[in-house]
Amino acid sequence: MKVSTLAAILAVVACGGSAADGPIGPSASCTITLSGAVSATLKCAAADAAYSSANNQGGVSLTAVPSGTVQSFTMALGTTGQPQATT
Repeated sequence: MKVSTLAAILAVVACGGSAADGPIGPSASCTITLSGAVSATLKCAAADAAYSSANNQGGVSLTAVPSGTVQSFTMALGTTGQPQATT
């Protein structure tokens, strides 16, 4: 997915839209597990998903709460199709 497409999807998350085309909604509870050079399980401060039926593109954005030596960070992932519980 192109960065511009993902940016547009995440802009929809921030600005609102219909349930079928735009934000799918924030998660009430979320954790992010890191493994490798840094290993940690962090709580999410925010987790949102969005979908655009015009180009069948979806995206998920997660913001982690800092914990121990791990600073806060935000990551965004894009995919073809609507994000699901397994995304």
